[in-house]
Amino acid sequence: MSQNLAQPVLPPAVALKPSTANSGLTLANDPAGMASLADMLAMCYETLNVYGKKPEQIETAVKLFSIVLAENCIGDVRKAFVAYLRNHRDMPTPSDIIGYIRREGRPPFDRSIYIALCEKRKHTAWSEGNQPWQKGDGLTDAESRYIADYERFEVI
Repeated sequence: MSQNLAQPVLPPAVALKPSTANSGLTLANDPAGMASLADMLAMCYETLNVYGKKPEQIETAVKLFSIVLAENCIGDVRKAFVAYLRNHRDMPTPSDIIGYIRREGRPPFDRSIYIALCEKRKHTAWSEGNQPWQKGDGLTDAESRYIADYERFEVI
C-alpha cells in the first residue's frame, strides 16, 4: 500500500531563489540571502524556545548571525538550519550553524564522544597487544573517521 505524500511547500520567506541558493555568493554580497536569513531567524524566534528573550532582540540576533555567517552562501546556511532544527527545540547560536556547515550537515563534534572513542581504541589496542595507531584498534571505520575529523577540525 503506497501513499502519495506531497512534498511540503516552504513559505515564500524561506523558499530559496535558485539564483541565490546555488550561486556561490556569500551572504556578505547577497542581499536576498541576507533577507532569507532574517526570515529564518524570525521564524525560529517565533516558534522555538528562546528562554526569556524579548521580541525586539531579534534585530540584534540578525546582525550577529549576519556577521558570523557572512562568508557562507545562503544554501549552506539554510541546510545547516534544517539539520540543526531536526535535532533541537531551542534557538540556534551562530556557532551551532557554523558547526553544521563545517561538518556538511552532520552534528557538530562532541568532545565526550571523542574521549569515549579514544578510550575504546586505547583499551582494545592494549588488550590485544597492539599500539593505538596499529590495525586492530577495535574501532569501526566511522569511529576512526570521527576521531581523525575531530582532531583535524577541533584540536589546535
